[in-house]
Amino acid sequence: MTKDKMEQYVQLRKELENMPGYHVILENHRLTNSIYIFDKNYEELAELLNFMEHDQRAEELLSLHGHKQLYSIDIELLRRLHNFVAGAKSLIDHTRRIYNKYYLKSNSFPEYKKTIQEYFANDPLSQFIQDLREYCQHYRAPALIYVTHYINGTNEEIREVALQLVDLTSFNEWNATARQYLQEYKDNIPIFKPVQEYREKVIRFYEWFQHKQHAIHASDIKNYKAKETEMTLIQLEVQIKMIISNIDSMPIDSTSRDIDSPIPYLPLKLYMQTGYQYPVTYYQ
Repeated sequence: MTKDKMEQYVQLRKELENMPGYHVILENHRLTNSIYIFDKNYEELAELLNFMEHDQRAEELLSLHGHKQLYSIDIELLRRLHNFVAGAKSLIDHTRRIYNKYYLKSNSFPEYKKTIQEYFANDPLSQFIQDLREYCQHYRAPALIYVTHYINGTNEEIREVALQLVDLTSFNEWNATARQYLQEYKDNIPIFKPVQEYREKVIRFYEWFQHKQHAIHASDIKNYKAKETEMTLIQLEVQIKMIISNIDSMPIDSTSRDIDSPIPYLPLKLYMQTGYQYPVTYYQ
């Protein structure tokens, strides 16, 4: 890269990193890291729950001969449940900080508080998950139980990993909304159902959240992307000149290079479908 082009590139980079659109996208890049952590915690918990509920090998663990191995499984289930509810709380706090930083004073995101109330604050399932985090982190590890029952009128057996309701209700810090969820059950609460439903609710919320942010910051993001394109063109120009000047001495595969981009992009829906590739924000 020539001296003039290097100076131009450095100047553009500084301008880019001072643009409002850059900071909004960077914040959401970091938010998507938190979404990834939450979702991987869910995947790990769901994987082990699925094994214990549906895999025939789990039957041996639940027999008298598998007592020692079952204890190890129980501890691992509790660890993964703890990580899931803790990750849920981290995501809540991270999102609240972004809202307070960018939208609280300006009231430029008026739908946020109403949607939070609808999805989480007034929702018994969400409050159960959030207070379960309090239980796990500040009270004790919950008691697990394996429940087997049959579908009415058939011999089809269903096995579930559950939390003992009598153990949960010994905790006095459940809020009124979370208690509504506890009251839906008579004895035990299967873990997979609330965990899966909460995860789906969270993903729907963040698809909405990022879509609304894109609309609010559309002008800033447009300006950012224009500046990013300008910087990328300088890189391309320099790289093409380097290739041409060194074409005879370059290895065959060295002409393929990644363009340095401050923040890459991947739609949240695509990220959720294909698995974690790089934690980025949905801005088209």
